[in-house]
Amino acid sequence: DRRVPPTTSTTSPELLALKDLVLTLLAEGLDQPVAFGTAPGLGDTFVVERSGTVVTLSSCGTDTVLDISDQIAIVRGNEQGLLALTPHPNFPEDPRAIAIYTDLNEDIVVSSFDWVGDRFNPASETLILDVEQPHFYHQGGGITFGPQGYLWMSFGDGGGIGDPFQNG
Repeated sequence: DRRVPPTTSTTSPELLALKDLVLTLLAEGLDQPVAFGTAPGLGDTFVVERSGTVVTLSSCGTDTVLDISDQIAIVRGNEQGLLALTPHPNFPEDPRAIAIYTDLNEDIVVSSFDWVGDRFNPASETLILDVEQPHFYHQGGGITFGPQGYLWMSFGDGGGIGDPFQNG
């Protein structure tokens, strides 16, 4: 644990509250973590790594629960890779998670993966959406289930610097 000292002499309540902020290191050795979450029944916090893996964090360390690194493109941009994963809202009764990533063609893919045993099975992948991207910039994205149970997702316009394709 590390205490974070105040960085300013102002007396605003928001900044004064930071003086009691405590940071706790949860894991080391992660490979470009981009998202994290929990799933009822999964028992641990999971971390999405841009390189194409999802690991769980527990008191015993990390454990890989999905590896699709052979399907992931991180060719030219830091906005590529496995971008996010969200478990189905009824997990583990509905043992699926939805992922968003850039594939080997550098396009955006949204797919589901089934939880089998103690991990997500890459062979169970079911394609939901495949969106061609005209450029390797602006491919970032996120995915979650909203309060009514609908799948919400976002991804970049694939536009490149200066929006040459006018997708923005």
